[in-house]
Amino acid sequence: MGGTVMKFSTAEFRVLCDFVEPHGQQVEAGESYHYVNHADNIGLLAYLKDTYVFASIPLGDLLKQVTLSQARAVMK
Repeated sequence: MGGTVMKFSTAEFRVLCDFVEPHGQQVEAGESYHYVNHADNIGLLAYLKDTYVFASIPLGDLLKQVTLSQARAVMK
């Protein structure tokens, strides 16, 4: 499972740095991050590497951080 996370929000992933992939932005200490979308490798091409944090977050951790409608979209 992959996902994109954009800097700019009040939602925080406690251990996001454990899941960040090296080809996008990196997590900065003290910053907040907001879940944007679940995407496959092709879908990730729509997101700029210098704007988004790319993370492979296990479902158990992801589902604790997203809204119900976002969780439904991931499950589809």
